[in-house]
Amino acid sequence: MLSKEASLIRDMFNSVAESYDSANDLLSLGMHRVWKKNFVNGISPDTKVFFEILDCATGTGDIAIELQRCYRRAKVTGIDFSEKMLDQAPAKAEKAGFKKIRFLAADILKLPFSDNSFDHITISFGIRNVENLLAAIAEFERVLKPNGQLHVLEFGQPQNQIWSKVYGIYHRKLLPFLGGLISGNQEAYSYLNKSSEEFPSGKEFVKQFSSTAWKELEMTSLLGSVAYIYRLQKN
Repeated sequence: MLSKEASLIRDMFNSVAESYDSANDLLSLGMHRVWKKNFVNGISPDTKVFFEILDCATGTGDIAIELQRCYRRAKVTGIDFSEKMLDQAPAKAEKAGFKKIRFLAADILKLPFSDNSFDHITISFGIRNVENLLAAIAEFERVLKPNGQLHVLEFGQPQNQIWSKVYGIYHRKLLPFLGGLISGNQEAYSYLNKSSEEFPSGKEFVKQFSSTAWKELEMTSLLGSVAYIYRLQKN
């Protein structure tokens, strides 16, 4: 079982922050950008004149920027506990023409927001790195408004045996090697590989949400279950 101690995860992401975007583009052959666009575009636009979206584990701001691009009326806040990842986000957002996005250093397990603050919460490739998944879900439930929605994009495990073997070779061998070449930290990319293999996906992930507090809206498999998009609504 991998250690998910918060300080270790923070240090790991700080260590690869400068090369993180370029590594993602290379290692996914640009596929992560397609997934992220589909992820954001699938959020039903709110009918309110003004609504608020929280992007957790925002990293360098990709999802927060795409949210603002798609939903111009929204107030978007991006949080991350890796300061060096987050340092890059404001300039990146400004370059894209979205100066009003708010970026804050914050921990998902201790969200610095009042109860019932947000209409939507998004988290992309970050939920598996949280030290306590159930505590994170409780925080999402707390800060979401009634009938608010949680949108999760996360890695899964291919179910087809042949595809699982082919993808497994890439994921366990080639990805850590290439990630190490780009970032200088092969250990970090070995962790990212192992964390996705150990994290519950598909129905097993949805089971982590209390049936009385949450309603499943959608679960979409991407590239033969390499990743999933989950959408849930707070009751």
